[in-house]
Amino acid sequence: MARYRMEDGCVLDTANATAEWEEDTYFDGHNRIGVATGSQWNHETLYRSRKGRYLHRAHRPVAGQRELCRVDRQARGRSVAAGQ
Repeated sequence: MARYRMEDGCVLDTANATAEWEEDTYFDGHNRIGVATGSQWNHETLYRSRKGRYLHRAHRPVAGQRELCRVDRQARGRSVAAGQ
């Protein structure tokens, strides 16, 4: 698990998140493809903190690639994964 500093200075420890939604995937015959990203390389995860804040994490499982994390103020009531 990881820790992320949010825009307001609070720290979200993903191990303590009250909810976590991984992007849905499907098998295209060759690879696992992310439903939200349409990519075998790019993936998304949404976390909810104990204080009800949401963190959207876009990441790649490739060494040396940076990940993008941002506070998602639009996330209440939905998840990153399609169909949820």
